[in-house]
Amino acid sequence: MLSDPVITMLVSIRVLPGQDVKATIRLDGVDTPEKRGVPKRKVPECERELARQATAFVKGVIDGATIHVDNIDLSAYVSRGKDDRGKLPSFLGNIIVDGKDLGQMLLDKGPAQVYSTDRQGVSWC
Repeated sequence: MLSDPVITMLVSIRVLPGQDVKATIRLDGVDTPEKRGVPKRKVPECERELARQATAFVKGVIDGATIHVDNIDLSAYVSRGKDDRGKLPSFLGNIIVDGKDLGQMLLDKGPAQVYSTDRQGVSWC
């Protein structure tokens, strides 16, 4: 299931026989445009449009595809802040679609770039 933003997917992980854990996986090392506001920055419409394009790209890639998650870094818990209590945990990992890395596909063909803390809060427009 594709969640929001594009770089996050909801997954169900079998930990032990009979025990499934739901979590979100964020693409490790990939940044995409935002659909919603981010701390201290209102997202301009031009960036929201790029986010819609990225979403459409990913939906087209995963439609009918075999998907699995690889290299989940359970130590890389992505904090969502105090206001998000009750939300699913989020971890970094790679999403593989029909044998190809989704993050690399986004970097090659979609509106995405290599994640850098230097770009946090900077508009895509």
